[in-house]
Formats: sequence, C-alpha cells, structure tokens
Amino acid sequence: MLPDLNISKVPIVALGAAVKATFSVTYHGNLFLSQYLGDLSDFDTQQRYHWLLQRTLRQFSVQPSVVVGDLHPNYFTTAFGRNLAEELNIPFTQIQHHEAHFAAILAERKLFDSPKPILGVIWDGTGYGSDGQIWGGEFFSYQSGKGIHRVGQLPYFPFLLGDKMVREPRLSALSFCKQFATSELEILSQKFSPTEWEWYLKLLASQQAIWTSSVGRLFDAVASLLGFADSVTYEGEAALMLETAARRYLRKNPTLDEGFFSRMNNQQTPFSLAWFGLLVEAVKEQVPADQLAALFHISLVEMVAAVAIEGGFEEIAFSGGVFQNALLLELLQKHLLPRKFKLYFHQALSSNDENIAFGQLFHHTILKVN
Repeated sequence: MLPDLNISKVPIVALGAAVKATFSVTYHGNLFLSQYLGDLSDFDTQQRYHWLLQRTLRQFSVQPSVVVGDLHPNYFTTAFGRNLAEELNIPFTQIQHHEAHFAAILAERKLFDSPKPILGVIWDGTGYGSDGQIWGGEFFSYQSGKGIHRVGQLPYFPFLLGDKMVREPRLSALSFCKQFATSELEILSQKFSPTEWEWYLKLLASQQAIWTSSVGRLFDAVASLLGFADSVTYEGEAALMLETAARRYLRKNPTLDEGFFSRMNNQQTPFSLAWFGLLVEAVKEQVPADQLAALFHISLVEMVAAVAIEGGFEEIAFSGGVFQNALLLELLQKHLLPRKFKLYFHQALSSNDENIAFGQLFHHTILKVN
C-alpha cells in the first residue's frame, strides 16, 4: 500500500521502462499502477501492454494531459509514447531512467519535501544516460527546491557488444580488467578460445563508442573472475551466485568488516575503482572465492559511505535492481546505521524497473512541472 501520496489531479500517463514493464495513470487525484507486464521486446507483451493501457484509460475515463516515457531512443515505450501523444495531441516528455528510479524512492518514502540533502544511490544493469552512454552506477543528490543532480558515478568502462556482454559475464571481466587492471588481463585468457582471445583484445584496443557505469556489470565481472559464471541463462544469475558465496562466507566469519575499498586509504576518490586491482591480485594469490565475494560486497558499502561523507549527506535513498540483493541491504544497514546515516529502501515497490513508471510520474509532477 502507498497511502497519503501527493498525487497529481492532472491526468498523466507514465509508460515505464522496457524489460520489466509497468505503466501508471493518474486520474481525479488517484493513482493506478499496473501489474508487472513483462519484457516489451516480445510482440505479444507489446500487444498486451497496449490493450491494458487503453482499457485502463477507458475504465477510469482518463483523458491524459501528457505522456511521460524513458529517455532511451530505442525502447518500445518511446515510440509508443510519441505515437500516443500525437494521437491525443498532447505533449510527450522523457525522464532519464535513473532519475526516475530516484524519484520513485523519494515519492514512496515521502522525501520530496525533505529540507535536508538526500544522497540517491541508484544501481542497476542498464539505463540510457543523458550523455548517450549506458548508466548503472549512479549517485544523485536531492533537496527540496533544488531538484535532482547527478553528483557522481562508477567510472566508465567499455560496453562490449551490447546484450552479449549481459549474457556473458566473462566479457564484463575482460572490460573491467582492461580498464582498471590492464597488466592482469592474461588471467582471463583461459576463459576464451585462442581465436576469441585475439579478437576481443583487438576489439578492446579499438576506439570504443559506448561506455557504461553499470554496477550490474561489475557484479558480473567479479562473478566471472572468481570462477562462478562466465555465461548465464537468466538475468541476475551471476550476481545471485556472488551473493550466495558471500553469505556463505559471512555466516562462518561474521566479524569480517573491512573490504578492498578501505585498504586504499587516501589513494582514491570515493568514486574510484582503484580497489578493483586489489581484488584481481587476491584472485591471483588464490584467496578463496567465497571470501573475495564477501570482501567485494563490503567494498561497495564502503564506497557508499565514502561518497556520503565527502558530500556531507546524512540521509541515503537506494533504488535500482542491484538492491534486490538482500545481503547488500543487510550490510548497508550493519555498516551505516551505527554511523548515524538514515537509510531509505523500497517497501511497497520493487527496487527494479517495475518502479520506473511510478518514478516517471512523480518526477514529472513534482520536478518538471513545479
């Protein structure tokens, strides 16, 4: 349940994202958020999405004043939204994917009126950035009256071959090592045939057109490096293996509380991935994979703490598919609550792209309009 939300009385349709499709509609001060509708790359899903949206508009007698969609130029919802807006002769506006995630947690936890600055940690697999690159490791700030601003990100690394990289964590490992531990590339050679290895090295040596800051791909890279998964059969499989291994180690070693990030002392900025080289060194030294998985999770928590401290934030809100990782949430609370940070997680909404339509609606209503 989402009671007492400040819902716009202006009728709005927000179309959501692509892979975990939902839409939302406001009417007479009420809000309708659809059920999970699936992957909109599938034609049958597109048809079902279209039918249900039209039925919802008829059922509630909604004549929308604006259509809101994602910034990605190739999403089904982008073309659909333009066509719907043209058909109804109303504006079509686009919201950056991760800003919509941040707006979703701000709205759900009623933080839009917060006088204090809030750090938004928005981590997922992919989302189209305002610079045309693939975002996924984002830090935003929000304060009432000042709007949302991107304050930092995971450093960019090459986004290799689009969806093939998503299906093959070994490519994420290759990309990360090339970018942050170049001298250690050879430890990955056994994951590829000689022909593949030669071809991928040439690809990495060429000028890269697309870069990403995705924490989802960072999880994939580490899962491959530790030997858990070089290819996957479903979304999040490699990250789940990594979480399971880390939990297994921490169950036996609950006092572990320092990761790779803190070992770098002052040798890096809060947004740096210089600590990734320490992880690669530990792999070469044959430190147990379960232990490294745990150290990796703690390192991410240390990064969040460092960003918050440097920016002077006392309150932190989290959204994006990465925060479906229950262990990561537990570690954030274990390490940050004693340091007097106030943490906000989704309660009624999923942290993944199912909340994008909800976030788009409130981003447009509270930030764009006001």
